[in-house]
Amino acid sequence: MTVPYLARAAMLAVAVGAVGASGLHAQPSSSTAAVLAVNDAFYKALSARDPVAMAKVWAHESFVANGSPRSTDVAIGWPAVDKTFQGLPAHFQKLEVTPSDAYAYVNGKTAWVFDKEHAVGTLNNEPIDWTMSSVNVFQKFGAQWLMVAHHVGAPVK
Repeated sequence: MTVPYLARAAMLAVAVGAVGASGLHAQPSSSTAAVLAVNDAFYKALSARDPVAMAKVWAHESFVANGSPRSTDVAIGWPAVDKTFQGLPAHFQKLEVTPSDAYAYVNGKTAWVFDKEHAVGTLNNEPIDWTMSSVNVFQKFGAQWLMVAHHVGAPVK
């Protein structure tokens, strides 16, 4: 069931945020580097507005979720998440999203990255210049890390 999963992910995000704020950080590892590489690939696909590249970084599962600043709805399940990325070129005429201040933590086959997103571009023919906080959640499938959740807070004004 996806709602309890999202509730657990939200609680985990709050808990990890508190741990991160206290100065406790995970030791760098090959897993952390691999998660950060997938995180970077996500932002490259997002900036390119490329749904094919985006599909390569996401798990195609019923429980994946995407919360976007363009909507109050959360897309749940790969078909719904994929649809949000398929629609990017129609809404964003230009888009460049740059992550910064990434904090990654790996715990077994689950990992999360907190970062800031700076988005510059054109949305529905209007210029945007947004700074937002985000959390990206990853799961390891075999030897591959894939995104299972992405949530972006409202743009800071």
